[in-house]
Amino acid sequence: GAGEGYYALGCAMLWPQATVTAFESSEEGRRFLARNLELNGLQSRVKIFGHCGEEQLRAAMFNGQRSLVFMDAEGAEGKLLGRANVPGLENAHIIVEIHDFVDDRLGETISLRLRSSHVIEEVRTRTRTFWDFPEPRALWRRLWLLPYLKQYANELRPGPMRWFCCSPIS
Repeated sequence: GAGEGYYALGCAMLWPQATVTAFESSEEGRRFLARNLELNGLQSRVKIFGHCGEEQLRAAMFNGQRSLVFMDAEGAEGKLLGRANVPGLENAHIIVEIHDFVDDRLGETISLRLRSSHVIEEVRTRTRTFWDFPEPRALWRRLWLLPYLKQYANELRPGPMRWFCCSPIS
């Protein structure tokens, strides 16, 4: 889901000519997202929708126009990225977070579905170090906070994460 809009706002700021569609199932998340869009003057550029199923994703694919699908679906990515269910995905650039801790076959399933239409680059998290955190500037304070900084940087996930960055072959 779009959560509070970190990626939706970032994409809208980075590509001012783009239309951004954000899906967030949680009503509270949609309120945060709407408020953040308002604070940044982007409310006219980002469309907010609730739950994203295959039908909603299909509707968001703009009739063959160039698209970037940025997906963090907490395990539902295997279902949503079935190309037969969502025409247009074969021409879309896709960045998808793989939630292996939900289903250890997700990465393989998605790779099998997309490799005939996309070049897939896998990006993995790495162990964070003291030098990854420039703040706080006082070294003793940073050292004292390091375990917490690492935890937050890893989004409290149960283990290492990975993403597939998929570029259409055509």
